[in-house]
Formats: sequence, C-alpha cells, structure tokens
Amino acid sequence: MQPFIANTDRAWFDFLSTRMEGGHVDEVNFWLPNATRPMKQMSPGEPVFFRLKSPDNCIAGHGFFAHFQVVPLEEAWELFGWRNGEATHPVPPPHRRLPGPGHSRRPSIGVSPSAAPPARPASPDRRWIR
Repeated sequence: MQPFIANTDRAWFDFLSTRMEGGHVDEVNFWLPNATRPMKQMSPGEPVFFRLKSPDNCIAGHGFFAHFQVVPLEEAWELFGWRNGEATHPVPPPHRRLPGPGHSRRPSIGVSPSAAPPARPASPDRRWIR
C-alpha cells in the first residue's frame, strides 16, 4: 500500500483546522473540480497525506481514503457542508458556471471523503515534513 499525497491549498486546510475538536475533524471532503475519476486508484482505508502548496510545501495533515464519487456541487454541499472546507456554499468561478456544449449546466466535482483528516502541527512554524 502506497500512501497518496494530495496537494491542497492553505485556505482549505486552515478553515478545517478551525473546526477541529479533540485535535481532528471526523470527516472532510477533499474535492476535485471537474474530476471524472480519482487521482489514483485507492482502496478504503488507505492513508492520504495533505501537502500544502507553495509557499508552505509541507505535509500538514493526514486522513484515510473513504471513496470517490462525482456529484453536482449542490449535492456535495448538502452531503458535507462545511466539511468541504468552506464556511458557506461555494459559488463556482464564472468560467465554470456555463460549460460548453455537451456538458451539464450544473457544475460537478469529484468528492473524496476522508476520515480522521487534517491535524495541525503544534505551531504554524513547525512543519511535519518539508
């Protein structure tokens, strides 16, 4: 079993970090815009490490893969709410609101729920792995 390193942005991670109880969040949705398949074939329970993008460039948390599914944005919000990493329902950027011919007019995202997700290091200056 190879762990998967999922690149994520600081805003997603920081928001979820504010929702931790007892050092963790019970579940998060690591979502992928416009995804039609998972980033990697994974089995439930496989470890996922969350790597913050530049300028942090470090592993800042982890979780365990649950499953992957493509759902409309509205449904992802109904299923996960703030566990999507946003305080309120996200509005797709203008370039995603009106897809080209042959595409659904309802934006969809790939959802990859993760159990026991992001845990923040003891201090923002202390990184797990660089």
